[in-house]
Amino acid sequence: MNSFFTGYKNRWVHKNIDEDVAVILAEKLGFSLTMAKLLILRGIDSYEKACAFINPDINKLYDPFLMKDMDVAVKRIISAIENNEKIVVYGDYDVDGVISISVIKSFFKEIGIKCDHYIPERLSEGYGISDIGIDRILNNDYTLIITVDCGITAFNQMLYLENKASDMGKKVDVIITDHHLCMESDGISIPKACAVINPHRPECQYPFKELCGAGVVFKLIQALCYVLNLDKLFLEYLGMVAIATIADVVELKDENRIIVKHGLEQIKNSRNMGIIALLRVSGFLNKKLDTFSIGFGIGPRINAAGRMGDASVGVELLTSNDQKLVDELVELMEEQNRVRQETQSRIYNQAIEIIENNHLNKDSKVIVVGAEGWHHGVIGIVASKLVDRYYMPCFVLAYEAEHAIGSGRSIEGVDIFKAMQACGDIYKKYGGHEQAGGLTLSKKNIEVFSSCINKHIIDNTSEEIFQPLIKVDINLNPFNENVESVEQLELLGPFGQGNEKPVFSLLNLRVINIITVGNGKHLKLRLEAETGFVEAIGFGMGDLAKYLSVNDIVDIAASLSINEWQSRKSVQLTINDLRLTKDEMEKNNTFYNFSQIKDIDKLIDKIYNINNILIHRSELSLNRKVMIVVYRTISQATKKVYIVDEIFTLCKKLSKEYKINLNYFLYTKALEVLHELGIITYENHGVRISVSKSDVVMKVDLEKSIIFSTLSQNSGPKYDELG
Repeated sequence: MNSFFTGYKNRWVHKNIDEDVAVILAEKLGFSLTMAKLLILRGIDSYEKACAFINPDINKLYDPFLMKDMDVAVKRIISAIENNEKIVVYGDYDVDGVISISVIKSFFKEIGIKCDHYIPERLSEGYGISDIGIDRILNNDYTLIITVDCGITAFNQMLYLENKASDMGKKVDVIITDHHLCMESDGISIPKACAVINPHRPECQYPFKELCGAGVVFKLIQALCYVLNLDKLFLEYLGMVAIATIADVVELKDENRIIVKHGLEQIKNSRNMGIIALLRVSGFLNKKLDTFSIGFGIGPRINAAGRMGDASVGVELLTSNDQKLVDELVELMEEQNRVRQETQSRIYNQAIEIIENNHLNKDSKVIVVGAEGWHHGVIGIVASKLVDRYYMPCFVLAYEAEHAIGSGRSIEGVDIFKAMQACGDIYKKYGGHEQAGGLTLSKKNIEVFSSCINKHIIDNTSEEIFQPLIKVDINLNPFNENVESVEQLELLGPFGQGNEKPVFSLLNLRVINIITVGNGKHLKLRLEAETGFVEAIGFGMGDLAKYLSVNDIVDIAASLSINEWQSRKSVQLTINDLRLTKDEMEKNNTFYNFSQIKDIDKLIDKIYNINNILIHRSELSLNRKVMIVVYRTISQATKKVYIVDEIFTLCKKLSKEYKINLNYFLYTKALEVLHELGIITYENHGVRISVSKSDVVMKVDLEKSIIFSTLSQNSGPKYDELG
């Protein structure tokens, strides 16, 4: 049972910290103790490490030639340039792929080299290198193919290319650049190619493995700049690479942190017409830029072109110097993004209907859902939204003729790429990484896939993994923090995967005021602790307002931010999670559990043996006033079915209105009394209660009820005898 009153769904996990080390670090840095603790939790436990983390040095980028085959790739590209060969860049249709193409094309254009690009058509070709794409490239006399953000699993396609080129009397070399995980085929870990640049290659000694596809391309042009004596020309593309790094949700650590930190600064002053246009239509032009504005403003608009139309629109936008064309392209992308949102919403709602009509199996640890006519371009986003709703791995499949094309997303602690690998040779094509994957398989294998992947996840995952996790950095008194110390926290940014915005737990706060904003979508609270007041906002938490009351004592997990109003700054909490205190939830759980006991003798035995000092004798005792209030409430109500949280809320309201002691246990037992006496029909299903009034109006003697007589006279020991 998932109830706000008896135990909220999220599991809070606190991190351990060495307080003495934090005190010393704070003194050395001149930072707040909170800031020092947060640095330590990120593995930054010395003055030198802290300085390097807070001020990522662009000169600390790794030598690109540490990457396996980088020297081979650079030599082959320079040879192609010297011999005026036809070069084509083969990329993916998502943000990472589009930007990877845009970066390498912009670089080649800057140094006077012409190259073309090819992006597979999502619906007809699917992800990665396709036979159709190879045929088109071979028909255009290209002699060098550079793949970006794809190719690491293209074993069959590389053999197809080699054989077909040979049949045509042609020689075509391929340089694969990718960042996805390698996958063995017949004992071979990488496809046959002139060079394969991927930090995940088993024999690659590159010190940082988490680059996105555009990050790998960035290292390639860095290496070319070194050999061609182009100084630091590669740094001009940091802004674009930062967008791809954020959008691809790779870890913002190490080299990615350097790229994003400096890339965001470059975007603010960008001369790229496409980036400026995207900032304008997303509402972030001339505003503070961070990973959120990039990830939710720019990223989806670039993605929309590949999802709903032609991904090359994004490449044209990011590589054009024609203002009129840029304006036309960005408006087209804006329209495509609108269509994407509508399509995504429709499929999401249909998926929920299918899942819930099929009565989601409580033993399942993965959702596999699909239908005819679902658009391939949005199923990945739908999978992500379903993961948020059900908190388990999810695959969304688009059925087409005899095939199903799918996209999967996972939760922390479940590696779906390994789970997919465990299902053997049922796929026509698949790939991905720990948190996301894609696949194509025959429709007849869907049940086999669903059963196999569910079994693998069950066998290899502990139950607690499927309870949503809130990672709490520090337990905090917000009133010890001021505007200056909160602004200091921004030095930890840019925030994102692997460097999440700090989350604090704040305990035993009294609710002083409750309102909703944004047409009821968002919750705003004024909270009080011993040392002062603080404002808090919970985005998307408006529904909680109906469960809260003034003077409730709550615990919250929240991030700290600055609220600026009429030139005045103040500390504000942005709520990640909100729940009643542990003691209150334990008390409510006791009331709920007692309400489920049908045998009155067993119930009284439980009451007499209760070992919970939070519960007073009077809270387990029925009386006439409580019975009258419950009867009147039922008589006046039109509602017939109540969920658990509605009854807890009703009890709080009636207790306050009639100045009585009414809780879940007493309310449900009062209903049982009324049912026993024939006044109502009552059924308790655990998670919901059904009540129907009798048409017969009559006077009754409460003492004729065994339940009432027992609970009004034998409600347990006195308070001071408990425990």
